[in-house]
Formats: sequence, structure tokens, C-alpha cells
Amino acid sequence: MDKKVYVVTQGDYSSYRIKGVYTSRYKARKVLKLHGEDARIETYKLNDMGKYPQNMYPWRVRMDKHGDVQSVNNGSCEYFKEKHSFESNDEILSVNVWAKNQKHAVKIVNEQRVQLIAENQWPEGIQTPFNS
Repeated sequence: MDKKVYVVTQGDYSSYRIKGVYTSRYKARKVLKLHGEDARIETYKLNDMGKYPQNMYPWRVRMDKHGDVQSVNNGSCEYFKEKHSFESNDEILSVNVWAKNQKHAVKIVNEQRVQLIAENQWPEGIQTPFNS
């Protein structure tokens, strides 16, 4: 059974405050009554890390059509909606990936780059050894 915590909060945005964290809903309700109408109880699973790939981390890799890495950054799991996109007049492939480390992230994106070129999915307009 997942353990939960009950967080008594009050306010919104810049006035948002945590008034207390409790392991029982009963205690949270008692404190809630002390803090007025805009106070509320938020419930969270304790130690919940969400459903992310085990031992993997989010990375954002930018790579050109030649395979030269433009940048590699630790990403955020909140931005993993798109499969891939092109930047700078379609010259740069930008991909979010789950990977063990930076080297693994670059390897994954390079494989995607090769597949995009092989399937003629890279936008036209750039003359490279692959499309000239």
C-alpha cells in the first residue's frame, strides 16, 4: 500500500504557503480548520517518482545533418511531448530522449538522424554529402 502525506496549504501563486505536512488526514483536517476558508488539503503519495523509465534521465540533443552535436543538455520530463523537431531553417535536429547518460543520448539521436536521412524525412534545402 502506498503511503500518503496530507499537505495543508493556503493561498495561490505568490501567496501560496504550506502550513503543514501530516501523515493522517484527521490531523490535516484539524489544522485546516485553523487557517480559514482558502486553506485546503493536498494529498501526495510518499516517495512517488512517477512513471519514468528506470535508470534513465531526460536529455535534449541538438545535432546537424552531418552528425555534429550542437548541444546536449539535461532535459525535463515535462517537455517530452514531441518526437523530434527541426530548428534554424531545418539545419538542426532537436530531440528529447530518455538515456542513461550524455553519451547514450547522443548515440540514440545519431541513430534517429541516420534513419531520418535514410527515409528521406530530413527537410530539403541543405546540401550535404547525404543529399547532393
